[in-house]
Amino acid sequence: MSTADLEKINKIFNAALDVDRGERTAFLAKACGDDSDLLAEVEALIAARDEADEFFDKPAWRTLEQLAARQKADVKALEVEDGLPFERLGEFRLIRQLGGGGMGIVYLAEQESLGRLVAVKVIHQERSGSIDASKRFWREIDALSRLRHRHIVTVFESGEHNGVHYFAMELVPGNDLDMELAGAELGDERIKVPEILVWIRDIARALSCAHQAGIIHRDVKPSNIRISSEGEAILMDFGVARHLNLSAMTQTGEFRGTPYYASPEQVKAKPQEIDARTDIYSLGVVLYEALTGRIPFSGETTEQVFRQILHKNPVPPRRLNGRISRDAEIVISAAMEKEPSRRYKTMAEFADDLQHLLNGEMIKARPAGMATKTWRRVKRYPVASLSLAVASAALLVITVVFPWIIATKEKERREETERANREINEQREKLARQASLAENLVNQILRLSDLKSLFDLKKKAKNLWPAHPEVIPDLEAWLRGAEKLRGRLDNHRDILETLREDALPYGIEAQKRDIQMRRSHPEWNRLQDLIRYRARLAARLSGGGATTGAPGPEVASRFATIDDRIAGLRARVAPRRVWEFDDAGKQWWHDTLTELVTELEKFFDDEIGSVTDIEKRLAFASSVKADTIDKHRDDWNGAIRSIADREECPFYDGLLIEPLLGFVPIGRDPDSGLWEFAHVQTGTIPRRGAEGRLVLTDDSCLVFVLIPGGSFEMGAMKPSLIDWAASTRRDPHAKLRERPIHDVTVKPFLMSKYEMTQGQGLHFTGSHYGYFGPACRFAGKQHTLRHPVEMVSWLECAGVLSHLGLRLPTEAEWEYAARAGTTTVWWTGNEIESLAGAANVSDRTLKELEELMGVVHDEMLDDRYAAHAPVGSFRPNPFGLHDTSGNVCEWCQDKYHENYVDAPVDGTAREAWGRNDRVFRGGSWFQNAEQCRSAARAKGSTNLRSNYLGVRPACSLE
Repeated sequence: MSTADLEKINKIFNAALDVDRGERTAFLAKACGDDSDLLAEVEALIAARDEADEFFDKPAWRTLEQLAARQKADVKALEVEDGLPFERLGEFRLIRQLGGGGMGIVYLAEQESLGRLVAVKVIHQERSGSIDASKRFWREIDALSRLRHRHIVTVFESGEHNGVHYFAMELVPGNDLDMELAGAELGDERIKVPEILVWIRDIARALSCAHQAGIIHRDVKPSNIRISSEGEAILMDFGVARHLNLSAMTQTGEFRGTPYYASPEQVKAKPQEIDARTDIYSLGVVLYEALTGRIPFSGETTEQVFRQILHKNPVPPRRLNGRISRDAEIVISAAMEKEPSRRYKTMAEFADDLQHLLNGEMIKARPAGMATKTWRRVKRYPVASLSLAVASAALLVITVVFPWIIATKEKERREETERANREINEQREKLARQASLAENLVNQILRLSDLKSLFDLKKKAKNLWPAHPEVIPDLEAWLRGAEKLRGRLDNHRDILETLREDALPYGIEAQKRDIQMRRSHPEWNRLQDLIRYRARLAARLSGGGATTGAPGPEVASRFATIDDRIAGLRARVAPRRVWEFDDAGKQWWHDTLTELVTELEKFFDDEIGSVTDIEKRLAFASSVKADTIDKHRDDWNGAIRSIADREECPFYDGLLIEPLLGFVPIGRDPDSGLWEFAHVQTGTIPRRGAEGRLVLTDDSCLVFVLIPGGSFEMGAMKPSLIDWAASTRRDPHAKLRERPIHDVTVKPFLMSKYEMTQGQGLHFTGSHYGYFGPACRFAGKQHTLRHPVEMVSWLECAGVLSHLGLRLPTEAEWEYAARAGTTTVWWTGNEIESLAGAANVSDRTLKELEELMGVVHDEMLDDRYAAHAPVGSFRPNPFGLHDTSGNVCEWCQDKYHENYVDAPVDGTAREAWGRNDRVFRGGSWFQNAEQCRSAARAKGSTNLRSNYLGVRPACSLE
C-alpha cells in the first residue's frame, strides 16, 4: 500500500470520527466510493476506536502501525532537491520547493519525529528584513492558529531556526482552484456547476468559522483555495488577514488584497468600513469566475479595475454561461452588491443559499427590485437621468396640461366677458397666495433641515477620533458641512427679528417666566459649580497659612482664567425676553427658530464651539505623521533595531515593532533599560537630566514604557490556604476576591510611566480634573499641574483615552506591570517598611490632620504628603513605573468579578453581562499599605468619582 493510500485512510478515518454514528455509514459510502478495500480498512479502524479497552489488541491497529511504518520508509526514500537554502528548519527536513508567492516560499518537508510529510512556509530571503513582510507572516500564523475547521489548512507548528522564521502546516495534495479552472478551460470542458457550488459552499463555511473568531481573510481568490486530490476545497494563505478586535496604531489607509477580487470598500482603502462582508463580496467574485470562466472586472491597470469595481455592474452570469440557473445568478448578485448592507448579512447565510441551490430548494436572496435598479442607473448616469426626467415632465405638460388650458379658454370665450375677467382675477390672487405660502414653506423646511444638519454634525463629531490621518477626509467633509450652516446663520437671525415684530407685549408674567428659563438653562448648573469652585479655591488658599497679600503670578493667572469663564457663562445664561404669540403656529415656529440660532451661535463660538475643536483635530491629523514619524525617522530606526537586538535588549526577546503614530522615541530608562516613548498630543516632550532620568514640568506630555511580554502568577492567597511550595503568591493580607492564583501570559504593550497629570488632562480637553487642583494648598503642600488627575469616572477616562488613541489597561496588564517581575506582597518586598520612599499611602502625615475620621493609617510610614503627590515623587519599580502603590487608584478595563474563577489567561479584559462595576487597582493616599498591595483590587460604578481615583493610560502595539 502506497503512502498516498495511507494518507487517504488517515484522512477519512479522522473525518468519520467527527460524524454522528447514525450518519457514518452514508458518509463512508460516499467518501470511499467503489473502493471496497479502502472501506474495509477505515471501518476496521473505526471499530477498533469504538472499543477503547481492547483497542491496542485489534488487528486494525496493527494494520495502521504497519501502514505508518511504510509511510515513514517512503518519506525517507524521497530524494532531496539540490540548491535548497536550508537543510532543515527545527525538526523539519526540507525535501523540495513546492511553490512561492510575493511574500513567502513553501517547501515539502519531513517532520522527523512523526515521519510525516508537511508543507513548511518561510519568508522570502530578500524580504526577511522587511517589517511589513514579518508582520504579514506572523499575522498568518496567528490567524491560522486560532482556527480549526475541516476546510481551513491546519498549522502544526511554528518556530525560528538560525534566524529563519517558519511554520509547518498540513500538506494538501492537489491543485489550486485557479489551476483547476485553467485546466478545465484548456480542455474545453467546464467543471460541473454542482461541483463548483460544493467547493464555494465549503469555503463559505470555513470563512464563517473565521468570522466567528473575529478574523477577516481580506484576500479570498482562486489561488488561495486548494482543491485536494479527494476533491475537497481547503482555504489557504491568511497573510493579509485582520482581527476585528485589534485597533491599528499605525497608518492603515492602504490597499490590502488582490485587485480583481477586492470589494468596493477595500478599493476605497478605508479600514473602518471593512468587515466580514468584504470576504462575502470576494467569494462572490470567485463563484462568478468559476461558473462563467471570466472575472467580472478587468483592465490594463489597477486603476481601471478599481474604477469598474466602484462604478460598473458585471455582465449577468447567465449571458456568459446558459447552464447557470436564475437562482444561482441571484445568489452571485446578492454576494457582489456594491453596498455592504445589501449583501448577505453573514457568510453563514451565503453558505446556506449555496446549499439550497444544491438541494433544489428556495433561496433566501431576492433579486433587486425595479426601484433599486432605477436608483442604480440614476447613480451611474446622473446627467442622463435628470435630462430624461425633465423631458418626461415636459411631455406630460404638453400632452395633458396644454389641451386642458386650451379647452378652458375656449369655454371662457363663450361666457360673458365680465364673468370671465372676474374669474381670471380671482385665479391670479389665489396663485399669488399659493406662491407666497409655498415660498414660506420652503424656507421653513430649509431651517428645519439646518436644525437636523446641526444635530447630525454634532453627533458625527463625537466619532471623528482619534485625530489620525485616516480621518482627515471625514474631518474636511465635516467642516464643509459646517460652513454651509454658517452661511445661512445671518438669514436665520433676520427672519427671527421679523417674526418677533408680531409678538405680544412683554409683561410681568413673561418676565417671571424669563427668570425661570434662565435657571433651566443647560449651562446654569455649570456656572454655579464654577462659582463654588472659585470660592473653594480662594478659601483653601487663604486658609493654607502660606502668605498674606497678593497671590503669586501662577495663582493670579489661574483665577483670571476662572473669572473669564464665569463671565462668559453669565453672558450665555443672562435673562432673555420671553417672546409670546397669540398664534400657536407662530409660537412654535419662533421657538424652533430661536433654538436653531442659539445652537448655531454656540456651534461657531471661537472658544467652546464644535467647529474650533474640529479645526484643531484636522490640524493635528494633518501634521502628526510628519511630526512624530517622518521627522524622527532616525530615532525610530534606532529604537526598532535596539528593541529587536536580543543582546542589547534581552527582555524584549527579539520583538519587532513599527513606528507608532503620535509617539516619539525618547531613549531607554537608565535604571530599567526599557524603551520609553513620548505621546505628543498630551503636552511637550520632557528632557533627560544629567543621569538620563526624565525632568518633568507642568506641561510635560505622557511618557510610555514599552513593557516586555511574559507570564506571571496573578492573584494572591493566604499561606494557610495554599501549599508553600506551590506558589510564590503567599500573602497574609490576601482577600477572597484575589483568588485563585492563576498563570497569565501578557503580550508586549505600552504603559504610562506616570499617572496622567492634571496638566496633561487640561492640555488635551481644556477641562480641569481634580478636587486638589492647581492653586490649592493642602496640609502645607502647594498643588500643581504635575499632580495626578482625580475626580474622574471610568466612563470619562475611557472616552478621553479613546480620543487620544489610547486605552485603559486590563487588570492583568496592570498587575503584571505593577509587579515588574517581583513576587512579593509589594514590589518593594514583604514588609510594610519596604514602602518607605516608594509609595504615598495613608500614614502619620494624614493622621495628623485629624479631619478624616475612621481612616486606617500605617504609623510606621511617613511620606510627608496628606493628599496625592506630584507624579514621580517616589522611586519607580523595576519597570520604571512610578506610583504603582498609592498616590491615586487607577481604573482598569475589566468588569468586576468576585474572584478569578474562569478569568482569561491571555491578558485580555474580563467582561460580564449585567455587571456595571469596574475594577480599579493600586490603592491611594487615602488607603493604608494593605490596600496598596500588588494583588489588591477594588470596584466602583462607571460613574463613580473620587479625589483618590485617577488613571494610568495604556496602548496596544497592534
